[in-house]
Amino acid sequence: MSGLQDFHIAMRSLRAHRGTALFATFTLALGLGAAIALYAVIDAILLRELPFPRADRIVALNELDANGKSMAMAWPNYADLTAGPDWQASAYFSSAGSPLASGGQVRRASATWTGGDFFRVFDIVPVRGRTFDAHEHEPVAVISHALWQGLLDGRGDVVGQPISVDGESLTVVGVMPAGFDYPAGTAVWTPWRDDPGSSRSAHNWSAVARLADDATLASVRLSAATLAARLLQEHGDDLDARAFGITPLAEAIAAPVRRALWLLAGGTLFLLLIAVTNVANLLLALNGSRAREMAVRAALGAAPSRLLREVVARGIADVGLGLGLGLVATLLGGQLLERFLFGVERGDPLALLVTLLVLLLAGLVATMTPALRAARIAPMTALRTD
Repeated sequence: MSGLQDFHIAMRSLRAHRGTALFATFTLALGLGAAIALYAVIDAILLRELPFPRADRIVALNELDANGKSMAMAWPNYADLTAGPDWQASAYFSSAGSPLASGGQVRRASATWTGGDFFRVFDIVPVRGRTFDAHEHEPVAVISHALWQGLLDGRGDVVGQPISVDGESLTVVGVMPAGFDYPAGTAVWTPWRDDPGSSRSAHNWSAVARLADDATLASVRLSAATLAARLLQEHGDDLDARAFGITPLAEAIAAPVRRALWLLAGGTLFLLLIAVTNVANLLLALNGSRAREMAVRAALGAAPSRLLREVVARGIADVGLGLGLGLVATLLGGQLLERFLFGVERGDPLALLVTLLVLLLAGLVATMTPALRAARIAPMTALRTD
């Protein structure tokens, strides 16, 4: 009997056990969809390099208290830290949700006020207009690609258009490319034009910097430790920080969610294992209900390989539906992740490769386990079973 006939027999078996087939299909689809979608998030946040030129040279700056707890930067301390030759560029910034208005439309989005050479740190060129630097003191704004396409309707003459941010009128001078999203979710960047503060204990600023070409992470940390000791000696009464933290930006971004993501990954893989086990048990139960029929056929001379092939075909048909639906769920979930989470790409080659490997493993486990067990049943044993 041909493989095509085996497939027809398998499909008839599925129609005869619709409830079981649907349960197996959706169990696998749920497990696979969750596993692969989560992998895309882990890949984007924990595994992949940041989408900036020489991203390994970008660091996040912070201060540490006496207990080693991280704090935002106080501006005078930031200024002292970044004044030396270790840095190619540095910037301080603060973000907040703000009402944005343009052309009669209003929406709430994140705005980031920056000081220093923010855009030089990331070395990203705008797709329209220009950015601004540490010497910019005019009420200007650089907007995200998403805001340009949304609130400003993707208009070609966007540069020079007014936009209101938290009630202040700014002039758009540039549009960043679609891939630029730092701090995450920012719609507008505008220069900080007020006094950044003079207190060494007013920790109001986040900070980033790009290392100079001849600097290393170890060398700047050593310089920062020396500076911290000097500042503590000179400004001990006004200083509540005891050290500086200098962390690769990729690590700083991932740190708050790293543990949670790996725990979630373990739970999701456990869910996938349960799904595969459930499907294998369902197929075992189906094969068990046909054990007597298969025993009679074996006693009449049917080759074990022929019976095994039929069981495998039935399993592939059932599992294949679940795998196919799981792949569809993965692609649909990828569209949502790509839309709402920066850096998550549904078309990432590594994610697709992992998807195929997971699909193959799930199919083999769920199909071959009951098939091999069914093939080992002795005909006389099955015939004696009521």
